[in-house]
Amino acid sequence: MSKSAVVVLIGLACGFVGAGASGCIATPDPAAGAEASRTHDTPDVNGASDTLDGDRVELGGPPPPPIPPCGDALVSEATERVLPEPVATTRRLLRQAALDGDWGAIDSLSRGHPDFKFSFADPGGSAAAYWIRYHGEAFLQDLALTLSSAPSEEGGTYAWPAAASRDWEAATDTERAEIACITSEEALAEMDRADRYLGPRTAIAPDGTWGYFLSGD
Repeated sequence: MSKSAVVVLIGLACGFVGAGASGCIATPDPAAGAEASRTHDTPDVNGASDTLDGDRVELGGPPPPPIPPCGDALVSEATERVLPEPVATTRRLLRQAALDGDWGAIDSLSRGHPDFKFSFADPGGSAAAYWIRYHGEAFLQDLALTLSSAPSEEGGTYAWPAAASRDWEAATDTERAEIACITSEEALAEMDRADRYLGPRTAIAPDGTWGYFLSGD
């Protein structure tokens, strides 16, 4: 992937595209706080494991939770979105892996980018191991719903949801409904007060490389 594509990805992750530097404000990350309990007994569903902070974490992980009622239409409509083939392929693989609870596939796709970003705290190690430990099944739902929303596009890089990479007041009613489904009505109201998007966001580069998934500011 080209250096310019990497720059666009990181810019979108921090909210610089159309939002200014204030979009890159992070709240405390669970990896940066008190040491989490270490679990070594998780069934190895996908036949793989990795390490996080020197600990072995099984990539079987928890199964996916049910998609909420509001998400049924969102997931269905997502199949109608037209994207460039490399982007569409990665998005389809990621969304299906999230719906299936396939942590092995998610882990593999996250390794395609040498600087894949999965936490503002930059804890190092495996992205999938981090998500399993700190977010569990909620991550799978967030990824599936986020990738089912309408994206924005900048230089061939697609970012989800669209409101994550532009001024909050530009969000359409449809986009706001999608955000309420991805997060909640209460979270949407909090974003209105903050005047910026605060939920999960992700992006895929023009060549289909998955660039980041961040759980929110």
